[in-house]
Amino acid sequence: MDVWTRRSNPLGLWSRFQLITN
Repeated sequence: MDVWTRRSNPLGLWSRFQLITN
């Protein structure tokens, strides 16, 4: 599912990563 989400919406994955980092 994570791979599909990354292909479908890479920006969403990046946003989630920033939320965790910040």
